Amino acid sequence: MVETRRDVMIGALAGATAVGFGGLEAQAQTVSTRYSATSPQGKAMLVKYAKAVDIMRNQIPAGDPRHWNFQWYTHWIPGSANWNQAVQTKNQMLQQIYGSQPSYNRDLASAMWDSCQPHSYDPSNPTRFLGTYFLPWHRWFVYYFEQIIRNVLQDASFTLPYWDYLQGSVAALSIPPEFYTNTSSPLYKPNRNTWVNQGQRIDQQNPGALNLNAFKYGYYISNDGSTGFCPTLNNNPHGMVHDLTGNSTNMGYVPTAAGDPVFWLHHCNIDRLWASWNNMGYGNPDWGTRLFPFANGQGKRVDVLLNNASTIGKLGYQYDTYQKVPGAKRLRAPQFLKTAPLAATAAVAGEHHGGVTLSATGPTLLKLASPPRASNSGGSNLLAAAPPSKGGGVFLALAGVMADEAFGGTYNVYVGLPEGATPGGTDSPNYVGTFGSFNLVGHEHGPNAGPSLVFDITDKAADLTAKGQLGPSPSVTFVPQGEIGKPPTVASVSIVTA
Repeated sequence: MVETRRDVMIGALAGATAVGFGGLEAQAQTVSTRYSATSPQGKAMLVKYAKAVDIMRNQIPAGDPRHWNFQWYTHWIPGSANWNQAVQTKNQMLQQIYGSQPSYNRDLASAMWDSCQPHSYDPSNPTRFLGTYFLPWHRWFVYYFEQIIRNVLQDASFTLPYWDYLQGSVAALSIPPEFYTNTSSPLYKPNRNTWVNQGQRIDQQNPGALNLNAFKYGYYISNDGSTGFCPTLNNNPHGMVHDLTGNSTNMGYVPTAAGDPVFWLHHCNIDRLWASWNNMGYGNPDWGTRLFPFANGQGKRVDVLLNNASTIGKLGYQYDTYQKVPGAKRLRAPQFLKTAPLAATAAVAGEHHGGVTLSATGPTLLKLASPPRASNSGGSNLLAAAPPSKGGGVFLALAGVMADEAFGGTYNVYVGLPEGATPGGTDSPNYVGTFGSFNLVGHEHGPNAGPSLVFDITDKAADLTAKGQLGPSPSVTFVPQGEIGKPPTVASVSIVTA
């Protein structure tokens, strides 16, 4: 979207509206509360939510910004597996719904659809990382979706519940029963993963895959987009919950994810986690004058400044509870993924270049070679090179991770696992993290640019080094979990200190 001075002024005014100066979304001079879906208040809201979903699907005219599909397509349009196809598919969908004649709603759809961040890229620079917008864009998305529900229900008291899958109990890891026990409910979707609609924990194929490692970071994002709270949260739990809940026609695939009503409860929780991190005293970047269009409660266009979503207090809502986690540890932002191979300033313990396609059926083990330029190639000085006490750390960096399609399962990643050893699960001392396909599929990052995944292994480095498992040629092992379709590729794998 090309910004003009007029656009900036519109965005500033829209932001003022959002924080309580006129309009349906500004009804609340008082602060509204979003509740856990398992609480009595949250369950009462789910009854209202089911009614709203039915109205949006079946009573709101097609093409109206308050229609269910219009909101779904704002995230991404189904059937578009890459950026070029997304443009073509959007044009076809616009023609199908609105015809060729210009109209207010047609223009708004053209501006809003396929605008999810960071599931898009800068066409002038396909490698440009847009992940910094992930959290504020989705905050506005959920905020106006909530306003639309209030409008269609004519109920200003409605607030969207959140699904707290990190509560610590097995029951919390199952989707709320309102979404699967009644197959005729508007909240039911038959194309979730089979076990999910049976009420089982979403991570049953890989217990322990979800975590709160994002809270280890006291900064929002590094300049290269590789580390920090936002990109780590984007991968886990955000992307992981998508992968564990749905499949390539549902939550596990960006173009279809927002078609499932549980999507919104998931993103409500992601928003709560961000607010929880802010409550720990950590701040957000300045997003400048970047604007995005949304439809407000009445279905009218508002162009909003991302900066006006920096705190939920500005938007007039709060959560009934916030996530309690230990304080952040990583206060220095490493930047080592700007180039491939790694920037010469990075202290490299081992690396593998040339690309590898992961196995769909068994472990893929890589031996990382120590490059001649490495400043600490023996591995024994990893922690000395970047002392945690001074904000440093040891990181496993996967650069250029690409998936042509949603591959279904997930991959556990292990460091220093001896060849031939049984990997174990997420409780293995060598386990460092998990990834799935939701944040990897090509259309999200341009036609030739895969994202980078970074795992902070500082807490494991001392133990693994003492065991001799982070020596001159440490190993990295990828183990598939669940049924994998077409497996992903990884351009390079490195262990670095920063």
